[in-house]
Amino acid sequence: MQIKPHISVYGITHFYRRVRPPLFVLTNVCFDVNRGEFISIIGPSGGGKTTLLSIIGGLQTPTKGLVKIDDICPKEAQRRRLLGFVFQDPSLLPWRTVLGNMSLANEIGVSASGKDPRDVLGIVELEQFAEYYPHELSGGMRQKVALARAFAVDPEVLLMDEPLGSLDEITRSGMRYELLRLWNLSRKTVVMVTHSIPEAVILSDRVLIMSARPGQVVSELEIKLPRPRSEDIERSPEFLDYTYCIREALSRATLLDSENGAANE
Repeated sequence: MQIKPHISVYGITHFYRRVRPPLFVLTNVCFDVNRGEFISIIGPSGGGKTTLLSIIGGLQTPTKGLVKIDDICPKEAQRRRLLGFVFQDPSLLPWRTVLGNMSLANEIGVSASGKDPRDVLGIVELEQFAEYYPHELSGGMRQKVALARAFAVDPEVLLMDEPLGSLDEITRSGMRYELLRLWNLSRKTVVMVTHSIPEAVILSDRVLIMSARPGQVVSELEIKLPRPRSEDIERSPEFLDYTYCIREALSRATLLDSENGAANE
């Protein structure tokens, strides 16, 4: 029996009419995401990845095409509290403590999970910082709070836009495995935008490679590394092969874009 996709993206095209000629950002983007799957989207800057994530999350309406999440539109999925978001900026309220930020979703009725924020802080080993304010934490700790808050809300789908992009490389490297550990506890459906090839390989079940603007999915790579994954995986020949394949796919996409641009001149 065929498994029904959790997320279906059908022919998404998006352009901005306020400029002449219209600026095309995405063109005919199509893919499915299975329930519990971790998908990464990678591609050149300016290729519409963040716009695509916003469309999947119902924050933007596409010019053409549609998105279905369990056969409902993203706006309805929002209304039913099925979607969670993690952005590059942790977006913590500076006047609330860590526990106050973690509790906000329950206070305003966004979360129906019933999870105790202190229990979730314990999972990410930050319970001793519950009464600290965001400015008293390191960048990695603030992002860890943001990730814990997103998982605590308990959505069915998590949409992540460069969630580790603001961190230095040393902190980012460790946070990849913290994110992986959190995901392993819940196996939420995740769609993540990243510019890091190693990050995409470490975290994902599949990687979608997009072209430059107007963005389209030009290649797809299934990551068959065994789970759970630890830092040792980065020294394996299989890991290096996957990173090489993604680099090659990105290079081919860039070359194709250059040839198409020259042909249109």
